Amino acid sequence: MNSIDECELTNRIECELHHHGGTLPLATNAAWRGYLAACLEWGLISPSVYSRLFDKLPPIDQDPSVGILLGYDDDSDAKE
Repeated sequence: MNSIDECELTNRIECELHHHGGTLPLATNAAWRGYLAACLEWGLISPSVYSRLFDKLPPIDQDPSVGILLGYDDDSDAKE
């Protein structure tokens, strides 16, 4: 599988931020986080590239992409 160019992803994230006036809607932000997590898991980007790109996105409280990518330590966040 080929890798994805960091500059390309950086430009796409910056265009997304510009399109939304610097503040990403929650769903768009979550989608980007999930996309980056998938790229990392599939070996399309390195952990260091993932970290740099992830840091370009606004923070999300209780970001689900991190738990999906890394797993959960316990069921404390589980909802019934």
